[in-house]
Amino acid sequence: MKGRGFREKRGPFGRTSSGREGEDDNDNDDDDDGDVDGASDSKSIDPAVERSLETFDKLLELLLSPSNAPRHALIAFDLTQYICERLQPDFGIAKGWLERLVNVLAHEATPIDRREDVAAAILVLLACSDAPSDARNARARLLRLGYSVSGEAPSQERAQGFQSVLIQTIAWAEVWEQLRMVRTFPEQIRSYLLALKTGQPSTGYSDLPAAAPEEWPVLQDALTSPDVRDRILVFDKWPNSCPLHHMTFPTIEISKLRTVGVATAKNCCRRILVYPGG
Repeated sequence: MKGRGFREKRGPFGRTSSGREGEDDNDNDDDDDGDVDGASDSKSIDPAVERSLETFDKLLELLLSPSNAPRHALIAFDLTQYICERLQPDFGIAKGWLERLVNVLAHEATPIDRREDVAAAILVLLACSDAPSDARNARARLLRLGYSVSGEAPSQERAQGFQSVLIQTIAWAEVWEQLRMVRTFPEQIRSYLLALKTGQPSTGYSDLPAAAPEEWPVLQDALTSPDVRDRILVFDKWPNSCPLHHMTFPTIEISKLRTVGVATAKNCCRRILVYPGG
């Protein structure tokens, strides 16, 4: 199968800046005795490895370009795992590569038999992160990927190459539980719209008061007041301008609509704009 050779487990070629020892290192400790300077030099960055990492970064950018990504994103994914495991790049380099990969693969039509691989890579990123918002971002990527968040966690073995350089700060099971508990903003907006329709408030949009503090008082009142509901404009596709006054929304409000799904038409009718995404 294409790319299978790159997906088999291998150790690193040798030492890099991380100081790890690989399968090609000389394990004879007697050669190091009494030679402190030699031991230090052996852990310096191999210029050939450094050049290889720079070359691969350029190749990755080419493979993930908009014109190439539909055909080559999974090849790039497998190659990057191989490079991480064999050349042991620094944490920041490997994390940057993986961020680029999952951003592309979450939007591509990834084959069903490879979705668990990408899902595991998404979990690796979350497991080495300390940003609270990353759990929501990771869940959004999984949902776009089409990977179920209601079942079992993806196997860690699917991302062993990335894990060799991206050290986890959170246990795998705990990371998966975070993803199961958190809700994306599109999910919360849809829960709010259901509550608005049925008149039955719920806890399915608990982050909206803090994420949209300007708009929340109106959104909250609209749950119990039909008159207030007239102040809310709900869009089923991305709005370019106010449908009532045909004025383009302010840049900051467009940003809020993209990130949270809630904004205000401040330059015209000041209605509350709600967009669940999709």
